[in-house]
Amino acid sequence: MEWMLVNSPFYGVVIDLFMRDHMLLLFKVCLRAIARVAVGYMVSFSKGERAGGGDCPVLYRVLMWLGLQFGILYGEMNEKLFAINMLKQALLNVSSKSLISFDELSGLSDKDGVNRNL
Repeated sequence: MEWMLVNSPFYGVVIDLFMRDHMLLLFKVCLRAIARVAVGYMVSFSKGERAGGGDCPVLYRVLMWLGLQFGILYGEMNEKLFAINMLKQALLNVSSKSLISFDELSGLSDKDGVNRNL
């Protein structure tokens, strides 16, 4: 959420907390649609069925829709860049949190001396 406030001026607009919350709600709706399709691909893949070869038209449509919603604020080109970078930042946040939780669940810590020399 902080990423949106900090990086929004880079795309030409300063937003307030209420606008950030509204944009975050739109983004969460888009993430739900993407997650639903991803779960469907994983289920079909686990059953041994071919899952479409990696194409994800829902991802494309959702990002275009989100870009159109942001276009009112950021303009024609910045809307797409902001939506893509917002997705990229969300994926980075989730992956870093999952790595930390994996490290905690695996029982590895610095007290074991495993990560000291890394």
